[in-house]
Amino acid sequence: MRHSRENDMRRDARHMVNRKDTVGITRSEALQLLAEVPLFRGLASDELIELFRGVQHRLVPAKTLLHQQGDGSTLYVLKRGRVNIYRVTRSGRKIGVLVLTPPAAFGSMNAFGLEMDGEFAETIEPSLVCTVGAPALESLLRRRPDVSLRLLEQYGRRILALERRLEELAASTAEERLATVILRLTDEAGDMIRGLTQDDLADASGTVRQTVARILAAWRNRGIVAVTRRAIRVLRREVLQDVASTGASSHVAVQASHSD
Repeated sequence: MRHSRENDMRRDARHMVNRKDTVGITRSEALQLLAEVPLFRGLASDELIELFRGVQHRLVPAKTLLHQQGDGSTLYVLKRGRVNIYRVTRSGRKIGVLVLTPPAAFGSMNAFGLEMDGEFAETIEPSLVCTVGAPALESLLRRRPDVSLRLLEQYGRRILALERRLEELAASTAEERLATVILRLTDEAGDMIRGLTQDDLADASGTVRQTVARILAAWRNRGIVAVTRRAIRVLRREVLQDVASTGASSHVAVQASHSD
């Protein structure tokens, strides 16, 4: 049953990454992009050039499934846009682990035991993504233990993020989780969140769209946020901080708890 639901979710993605999405980027531009990625910090020019030979750059539409369970060894580097990393429960519900922003690297390196086990990666908005093939990356990791260590640290941070998300789901209300998600997103993008649907916010906060709609409506009526069709502006950040940390707006959470 679980595999059937996961397969359905894969088919629901509007696009899959394919070769026709490849875009033309000059060699100098590509090398500059790679040099800016923290994972590749400190690489010499000849090492970047060798890595460049195994790289493809793609303009990827929103709602594109970049990585799914069972994919082979590919490292993705996000240069523009945002990517949602999530898991799927046995009941088919999506649980957001974290939202990646540039310059983030993610993917699986099976030869080194580094896998996105059970995780999916999907673009939130149109994004520029570099894919690094396994041979080029494995060669680099064998020569540069410092890069291998940074990659291990990155996987470790994602495991910690998943643990925190599971703790949040077990110990907090839908309103507290939604406040936490919105605060996290606005930390990265300013007071305005664009391009996320209520379904996206529901996935990220571990609830359902109807609950998100009800909470946002209550916040809008209290002047905490301004909501338009595809954007949310935070007007009273301190109130959301109170909600996230103490559940201060508990009367909304009680109303919403039936849909958690």
